[in-house]
Amino acid sequence: MFRYVCLDDINQEIRDLRLEVFVIEQGIDPEIEIEKDEYNYKHLCLYKDDTLVAYARAKVKGEVLRLGRILVKKEYRGQGLGKAIMKYCEEIAKQNNCAVLELHAQHQAIEFYEKLGYEPIGDYFLEANIKHKKMKKYLTQLP
Repeated sequence: MFRYVCLDDINQEIRDLRLEVFVIEQGIDPEIEIEKDEYNYKHLCLYKDDTLVAYARAKVKGEVLRLGRILVKKEYRGQGLGKAIMKYCEEIAKQNNCAVLELHAQHQAIEFYEKLGYEPIGDYFLEANIKHKKMKKYLTQLP
C-alpha cells in the first residue's frame, strides 16, 4: 500500500534517507546536504507500507514550485516511484497555484525528466561537484 505525505519540516527519517542517497551513494559532503532552513520547504514523501521510498523537497516562489533533493531509495528504483513522486510534486504545485515546476537535474537524470515533460534550460553547471542542468515544466499553456 502506497501513501503520500507532505510535511512542513524535515524529520530524522528523511535525514537518514537523504544521507543514504546523497552522502553515501553519491559522495556529497554531509555539511552541505542538510541545510539550516529546511523548515522553509515542503517535504514530499512517498511511503510503501511504513517505509519511506521516495522523496522531494519543494519551495513555493510565486508561481514557481522549486524542487530539489529528489530521490528514490536504492532498492525501490525501477518500479515507477520516481514518476510517482514527480506526479505528487505536480499536485502540490497545483494546490499552491504554481504554473511552473523548476529543478536542477543531475546529468544522468535529464532524460528521465524530459520524459515527464521537463525542458532543459541553459548550460551544465556544477552543484555539489555533480554536473547539473536547470529544467522547467509548465503546467499551463503560455499565452
